[in-house]
Amino acid sequence: PPGTGKTFVAKILISSILRGDLQKKVTFLLVTARHLTFKYSVKRLFEVATLLAPAIIFIEDIDLLGVQRNANEVNTALGKQDEVLNEFLNGIDGVADNNGLLVVGTTNKADKVDPALLRSRRLGMHLWYAYPRLEERKQFFLVFGKKMAEWAPDVVLDWLAGESEGMSGADITDVIAYAKQYAFAENSFSGDKLLLTKAHFSRAFEWVRSNTTGGGKDGSVRDGNVQREIVRDDPYARALEHLEAVEAQLR
Repeated sequence: PPGTGKTFVAKILISSILRGDLQKKVTFLLVTARHLTFKYSVKRLFEVATLLAPAIIFIEDIDLLGVQRNANEVNTALGKQDEVLNEFLNGIDGVADNNGLLVVGTTNKADKVDPALLRSRRLGMHLWYAYPRLEERKQFFLVFGKKMAEWAPDVVLDWLAGESEGMSGADITDVIAYAKQYAFAENSFSGDKLLLTKAHFSRAFEWVRSNTTGGGKDGSVRDGNVQREIVRDDPYARALEHLEAVEAQLR
């Protein structure tokens, strides 16, 4: 699902692969599948990777490249898509014989990926990342929630973890960021650190839930393509107003 840190984890995985030879300079080619719209662009990608080897080809949203094909659908667009996919399969088959190349892909829609891509010696190793569990959500708040900030006595870790059930790591990061913005807008400090209260977190949870599909305890279906709407109670806007007021006083 979206927001679970697949790209971040993939980069860590790649780093661990290379850790054994720190002197080796590896080229990292990051490509979004929707940009691979022509057979030539796919062929060129593998040619460049081969020239720059050792190299890693990292494909985001690979489901857009290898959408499952329906034998009953035959049209120009599908034929073009098949050409792109077949060229990618040819390229990835060549990677199997080249120790200097590695291909990694991520997707939020594993069921939409063409099975031909998932065969052994192609993208044969599969890792699934779900939404964080209770203890993992606690760690998110402990690690990121106390950076440059302190919690008021009314902020309880178990409450934060419970309220964030069904949220992705990205959602939790947003909650923390918005809570800090609310605290800053209200000039809530403890010494030189922001002081976050339960009210700040409550408003942040409400903001994130109302501006993403899902992202809450209701378990509703999420859609990573839904854009957030700008509303009047945007904490970033309030923080900006606060800063402008401070600057006006200084002038």
